[in-house]
Amino acid sequence: MRVRGRVIVLLAVTALGVAACGGDDDDPQSVEEDIRDAIEDGNLDEVEDEIDDVVDGGDLPDACELVTQDDAERLFGEPAQEAEDSSPVDLGSSCLWENADGAELGQVGHLLQVRVFDGEQFYGADAYEDETALDDLGDRGFVRSGEGTFAGVEVQFVQDGNTVTLSYSTVNIGVENDADEVNAADHEDTVVELARQASGRM
Repeated sequence: MRVRGRVIVLLAVTALGVAACGGDDDDPQSVEEDIRDAIEDGNLDEVEDEIDDVVDGGDLPDACELVTQDDAERLFGEPAQEAEDSSPVDLGSSCLWENADGAELGQVGHLLQVRVFDGEQFYGADAYEDETALDDLGDRGFVRSGEGTFAGVEVQFVQDGNTVTLSYSTVNIGVENDADEVNAADHEDTVVELARQASGRM
């Protein structure tokens, strides 16, 4: 569980950093820097007001209703369960799904993070150089996939003034048979399909 927890924290902080760099409204870059400093110093409460300035915390769609447990299981190809969100900052609505046996030695770990942010400033297309625009997803959207230990599939779209992100990653640590390993990037089409489905549920 320790490895899995570190992966979730790393991915959550990375997603937060990418999201906060996505636009210029309300100067999210400076807020991101304050958040990172507060995390290092253990003073997250001191930046709460600044976070509230960037995120109004209005009525956001429930991320677990946009992408359900059944949806996650279809992506994973095995039973899924809700995972604890270890992100150090509570921004918007979030729902994390993991496979039920992902913490067992020798099992592939699947993680699907679904987040809804209040505002278009969290749209992070400018943070990437290899994203592919998805013209038929929300008002604007993109997908990107990457290789490597902590890489995966990232889909983001803007709809009704909100930014929605789906991040899918896999961890193959301890998987002895290469044929049993799962590369998240191979499932890009399914993640995009889930994003389109989420858009229709908003």
